[in-house]
Amino acid sequence: MSTTVSITARKTMHLLVTGATGWIGSALVPQLIAAGHRVTATTRSDAAADVVRALGAEPVRGDLEDPGSLRRAAEASGGVIHLAYRHDVAFTTDPAGAAETEYQAVKAMGEALTGTQRPFVMAVGLAGLPEGQVAAWSPSSPPVTTRPDTAGALTAWSVCASPAHRRARARPIRPARACPGS
Repeated sequence: MSTTVSITARKTMHLLVTGATGWIGSALVPQLIAAGHRVTATTRSDAAADVVRALGAEPVRGDLEDPGSLRRAAEASGGVIHLAYRHDVAFTTDPAGAAETEYQAVKAMGEALTGTQRPFVMAVGLAGLPEGQVAAWSPSSPPVTTRPDTAGALTAWSVCASPAHRRARARPIRPARACPGS
């Protein structure tokens, strides 16, 4: 069974998108723009900035390795859609480092939105979750895994349980599978 979610704007917003040139972001950004939203997207290079412009968004320099750049970009936005992740090292040389980078990035953007009614939406991968194991999350009970090598995949869930993030605009969500292009 497939469910389609409409992103048609009732009220237009200025959204910051991280990971706009990635698999989900490159499909989502044109849809957000078509729905009437203004989109700013973080980029690490001139080539990525060109891709972002081609998608119809405005590039701004930002990097997961520089939480301050993400905080500033989030402060200037009406809401954040966080799709970026360090896949280049997460599944190869430094999964713990990628998880820490993600934690600091989410923390910085979350702090920028704390005390506001601006939304924060993020994609979370559960690729490291053992088959057959269910992941559930609540602020009082972040998910854990019995496999230390997969703990980084769930780090982003835990960061949202911090007191600062509970004061930001947070609502329970139902996980959805993203399948751009299908």
